[in-house]
Amino acid sequence: DVCSSDLFPSHDRLLYCILFPLETNDGEQYAKEKIQKKNLDAVALNELGEFGIGFNTDTNKVCIFGKDGQEVALELDTKEKIAKGIVAYIIDNL
Repeated sequence: DVCSSDLFPSHDRLLYCILFPLETNDGEQYAKEKIQKKNLDAVALNELGEFGIGFNTDTNKVCIFGKDGQEVALELDTKEKIAKGIVAYIIDNL
């Protein structure tokens, strides 16, 4: 597990650790638990179940959950724009 708290035990690390899970249910709860359990900076949650998101499409949407409790929804858009939104979130939260 790349985001194992054994690998990154300190909050003083020089890395920004973000997890990109794909969930089918209870995604928000899972994301918030993983931030604490794995000592993450954020989770960019993908959830299946909506038309136009996920695999075999050029579009997606995610919700970013930060360790500070911040939630940022990146609504349905191209995967390129979603990726740019995630990078912008990381830069804003370094």
